[in-house]
Amino acid sequence: MVPPIIWKKLRWLVGLAVITGALAIGGLQMLPEWRGSPPGPRLLLIASYTTGVLIVFGIIGYVYNKRVRRFKQRLLECGYLMCLTCGHSLQGLPPNGEHLRCPECGTMHHCSTVRETWMMWYPPQVVV
Repeated sequence: MVPPIIWKKLRWLVGLAVITGALAIGGLQMLPEWRGSPPGPRLLLIASYTTGVLIVFGIIGYVYNKRVRRFKQRLLECGYLMCLTCGHSLQGLPPNGEHLRCPECGTMHHCSTVRETWMMWYPPQVVV
């Protein structure tokens, strides 16, 4: 089970990666029209698309890494008790039996399920 908060926080990165890939493929589709021209313009086109794609994916990787590190730090600080739906900390809430109700979105969570799910996605030894 992928916690919905992961998709909410990172879906724009996936969208940017798809758009960049589509633009790169679209640009490379123009190459057959340039077959009769000297190799200089073709190499320039390939180099510019490759450079652009690498820059965009580098930015995506940097932003992703920064956001994931910040998220892991928050997760560690709240002892793996974080709402799977909205990401609100559930630490310090009075348990209703073995269940916790998120004060932000109202979702009921089983204490052990929340911890197990987050530990499966972000094991303690990996958390930075």
